[in-house]
Amino acid sequence: MEQVKKLKVVMLCGFSNEFIRSHLNLKKNRVFFNTLIKLFKLSPKVGQYHDAAPWISNLIDEFEKREDIELHVISKHLGLRSNIQEFVSSGIYYHFYKSEISSFFRIIDNFKIWKSLQLNSLFVKKIIKKINPDIVNVVGIENPTTAIPAYYIEGIPIYVLSQTIYSNPDRFKYSKPKKINWDLELALHSKLKYFGVYSRMHYDLLKENNPEAIVFDYSFPSKPLPEVKQVEKEYEFVNFALSLDLRKGAHDSLKALAIVKEKYPAVRLNFIGNCQAKVKSELDDIIEKFGLHNNVVFTPFFEKQSDMFQHLQKSKFAVLPCKMDVTSGTMSQSMFYKLPLVVYKTTGTPKFNINKECVLIAEMNNIEDLAEKMLFLMDNPEKAKQMSENAHEYILKSKDNNKIMERLISDYHAIIDHHYNQTPIPKELLFDTDNYPIYS
Repeated sequence: MEQVKKLKVVMLCGFSNEFIRSHLNLKKNRVFFNTLIKLFKLSPKVGQYHDAAPWISNLIDEFEKREDIELHVISKHLGLRSNIQEFVSSGIYYHFYKSEISSFFRIIDNFKIWKSLQLNSLFVKKIIKKINPDIVNVVGIENPTTAIPAYYIEGIPIYVLSQTIYSNPDRFKYSKPKKINWDLELALHSKLKYFGVYSRMHYDLLKENNPEAIVFDYSFPSKPLPEVKQVEKEYEFVNFALSLDLRKGAHDSLKALAIVKEKYPAVRLNFIGNCQAKVKSELDDIIEKFGLHNNVVFTPFFEKQSDMFQHLQKSKFAVLPCKMDVTSGTMSQSMFYKLPLVVYKTTGTPKFNINKECVLIAEMNNIEDLAEKMLFLMDNPEKAKQMSENAHEYILKSKDNNKIMERLISDYHAIIDHHYNQTPIPKELLFDTDNYPIYS
């Protein structure tokens, strides 16, 4: 029997996990980061190795199960002792490149200048030329250090799986966007043709930037989260994110906690995540203003995500009033681990309650409503437990990894045929706005 030729795919991304770090020769003396931490007054935890972008790890795990794809993962990684490090595991070819220099020059925050100074494109161009792939799959283009190589790839179809749309005007409501991130994303939106999104909001923003974009309906696969042990509760609430800031609702969580404290003086909130010095100072000011010194604990982000999941068990409830996300991975994780959850009403969170009430949803930026929902969980433990069971059931039913992967491979073939032969894209693969009549 004639052997079917495997589709050769390059995944251009940025991620890390414990398995990857165990296969890389990483520096232990982080002189580069120690300098940056002192210069920009960052949290010392910013310079430590830790798990990042777990959705990419989940996607790679699914590729390991396939025999029709030859996957080459090209990713940045901090701390490499050489410019490029490569290895093969479980049929996946890994190619990692050093990104410190490009990361450092991001302080210039000027796309044109930075583009001329960074080296990532040279590394990636060399790797891709050696691989000669059928298609390049870029996962996220909001991070310049990861996405800039896509700007220089020519002659190969490129498919972008959008994690978010950085050039969202709403971003100005919460912080000043980084110009280099904004400009690169707009440049890639204009230059590239094929995109995958999972929400109506992202679809509309993308089509506004590039009306000619061909947009597929796509979501990332998930994998069962690790089992955890039940432990004694130390905190009523937890708010967690890789980086705590205004967009993740850290400030609002504190202000709502002050209201909750009026009824429950001993209430405690555990913040898990890294904090830039400016954000930490803002949070400390709120703590000082409302006398929350005994009500708040800051826990640095964990190197291994599994350790963080175990630590979550020390809290009774989660409060995740994210403002920019459609939904967030932390919401899904809280729901999986049966932490009764309070969120803000974004363009995506209402879908959690379509069939059963799974989460409590407060109106955006309404601190009083947020506090009211937090109090409801504390006052109604049986109702909170039922919601957590509903939420867990929702998460278990919401993902079918086999269907997601079959659709992704179909996307690849359709894009390749369209790129080289102008074959029309099958309608069933495209993002259908009729299925998303409102932002979701």
